[in-house]
Amino acid sequence: MEAILFQLGTQTFGIELDDLDEILMMCSLHKIPEAPNFIAGAINLRGSIIPVIDLSQRLGFERPSPPPQVLENDLQQSDYQNNTRMLIVTVNQLRVGMIIDGLQKVVTLSSDDHHEPVVNKAALPEYVDGVFVQGTGMIQMIHIKQAISSEELSVLRNT
Repeated sequence: MEAILFQLGTQTFGIELDDLDEILMMCSLHKIPEAPNFIAGAINLRGSIIPVIDLSQRLGFERPSPPPQVLENDLQQSDYQNNTRMLIVTVNQLRVGMIIDGLQKVVTLSSDDHHEPVVNKAALPEYVDGVFVQGTGMIQMIHIKQAISSEELSVLRNT
């Protein structure tokens, strides 16, 4: 399986490459009034409005500072963090942006290196798919399309 590796905080995560539509540089976000905390804002991507979630916050990690909000006449790339990126994925026919702290690389993972989670799988969210050992590190795999619940998806569709 080919996976794209990325960082949230100091931890390495991966998603299957087939689940990824594209990767964008971090850009300014349009704030959505009264949106749930996990929604960071929205972007205009080639004429389509894309809701954006903060994946760190969605998965329970803290972000050092909030993503930038769009300023009047702000067409420049944000300087939030040089390595911050946005993954664009399609979940149930809805394109969604997901802010990550840093992009690492594309790797081929062998099923021989797959390990079940250390804690009882029943206690983990359904999007957690165990870990892969690579060299001296561990890669936490995420089923990215399951990281958004049907209720959250409904909220995103209505933003």
